[in-house]
Amino acid sequence: MSGLQREGVSVVAQAAVKVDPQARSIGLADGSLVGYDRLVLAPGIDMRFDALPGYDEAAAARMPHAWKAGEQTILLRRQIEAMDDGGVVVIAVPAAPLRCPPRLTSAPA
Repeated sequence: MSGLQREGVSVVAQAAVKVDPQARSIGLADGSLVGYDRLVLAPGIDMRFDALPGYDEAAAARMPHAWKAGEQTILLRRQIEAMDDGGVVVIAVPAAPLRCPPRLTSAPA
């Protein structure tokens, strides 16, 4: 039993296929329905090359998306390091919903 489970948290390692925020329930891949008080989804991350016409794996080798750590972020870093001072970098944020949305914080009072 994990520490979360000892605290009364249900851990379900299964694909969610439907979220109903009004009913506070999740439909799972096996057809079952799970109710929740609080919900944390961990959908993972992968690039959908079919979502942006003209941008494919070959284009990503020249214009990295860098949303996945590893080869893409290393390529982006090398490209930025090779730029002349005063160069311009454009970063496009994917459409919502985001896996890891920006966190707004305020300074302590």
